[in-house]
Amino acid sequence: MRKSLFFILVLALLFMIVPVKTQAQDAYRPQGLFMRPELYSAVAVEIGYQINPFFQISGGFGVEIDISGESRSLPEMLLGFRLYTSEKKWAAFFDYHLGFLFFDGLALPVHRLSLGPSVKNFDFGLGVIYSSLDGESFFGPCLTIGYNFRVGNKE
Repeated sequence: MRKSLFFILVLALLFMIVPVKTQAQDAYRPQGLFMRPELYSAVAVEIGYQINPFFQISGGFGVEIDISGESRSLPEMLLGFRLYTSEKKWAAFFDYHLGFLFFDGLALPVHRLSLGPSVKNFDFGLGVIYSSLDGESFFGPCLTIGYNFRVGNKE
């Protein structure tokens, strides 16, 4: 498991340091509202605010897909923030989300940490998910894919 996590983190770091030719343009991540549909072990929609080209906050709802063999889906609520390393078209990002899965009358806290490249409004992240409840914990890899739709901004 540690080798897998190490591999994922090294891969994410490589995505961030690979030199990429960029064009200097303003407003790749303009200040304002955005909506981001996102796919990972859940299907989620977040609404957020881009505070500046480097920092955004968001919150949303999703449906966790249960892959344990039981045919059910779990509702999820999440809050998070994201830091970008550049205001250019290509930028690396660091993303942290705290979510809660609701099932059997419980709210299971879930932490998601991901790193990856962002190309204008499209992003691809690799990271980890961690959750713990009553002494039992889950730790696993996470792959996220999302797109930021800017609300009220002309692009």
